Amino acid sequence: MKGKKKRKEEKSVPAEEIESRPEIRTRARDAGLFLAAVVLVALVVFHKILGPGSILFTTDDNIGIMALRKAAMPSSFFGWWNDAVLAGMPEPLSLNWTNLLLLLLPVRWFTNWIHAIDLVVASVLLALFLRERGRSWIACGLAALTACWVGTNFTLTYAGHIGKFGILVFVSMGLWLAEKAITRRSIRWAALAGGAFGAMFLEQADVALFFSMAVGPYVLYRLISEYGLKVKTLVRVLMPMAVLGALIAFRPLLGGYSIGAQSGATDEPEDPKAKWEFATQWSWPPEESVDFIAPGYTGWRSGEVSGP
Repeated sequence: MKGKKKRKEEKSVPAEEIESRPEIRTRARDAGLFLAAVVLVALVVFHKILGPGSILFTTDDNIGIMALRKAAMPSSFFGWWNDAVLAGMPEPLSLNWTNLLLLLLPVRWFTNWIHAIDLVVASVLLALFLRERGRSWIACGLAALTACWVGTNFTLTYAGHIGKFGILVFVSMGLWLAEKAITRRSIRWAALAGGAFGAMFLEQADVALFFSMAVGPYVLYRLISEYGLKVKTLVRVLMPMAVLGALIAFRPLLGGYSIGAQSGATDEPEDPKAKWEFATQWSWPPEESVDFIAPGYTGWRSGEVSGP
């Protein structure tokens, strides 16, 4: 009787669920292979620092600067007087992804691997976005390699601009979350997407602003292409995304603008001819435009053997 009772209590598994299990295993296997491939690429690219005693050298964010920044944490998040230059100067330190990793990780390990960590995470998040758009894992792999691993002006390790690497993480995350918000018409996903886009500005506000000029119109285009000009849907998705993103980005943008405005006010000459010379001295030489579109087209840092 007990055995019969047990058999009666057992729930039958729907045939659709049984049929879907192999598909789930296949998806998990493909996702695992993608992740393994990205990690393998990271190890190949950064294999030089696998040896004992190796330290990655970069110009702007070398191990000395990172050690100084880490020594001032966590109180520096509330205001920091950087005494490394002349008499020192006040320097804000954002409570962002990069600085939190520096706080948690040993400074040597952080210096060696922060670029690889960011690129791997950005590759995975970009793949999640493309999977939401129905792309294959092969397409995701090609996109990740192109966006993160070919050494563009945003991913040059030698320069040490680790904020740009952090931006790649959050722009990929924002695209993934925005796609979820659009397909589900979800306020919560939209708020999370806005948080990710806002977090870009905590990493490096000027480059994040450049990325937002492309990402913002894309999200609007994607939303309109999905639902047309339905005002209620547009407001439902865009409002929480824009509000939360703006709240997070406001402070770093204001700080960057204030510094730029002060610098321009003190440096800009008054003489009209001198003004013209000042305004055009940073003009983009035509021969350099090719290198911007195809980095490395004319070689890396001509004459510098240790360059990338």
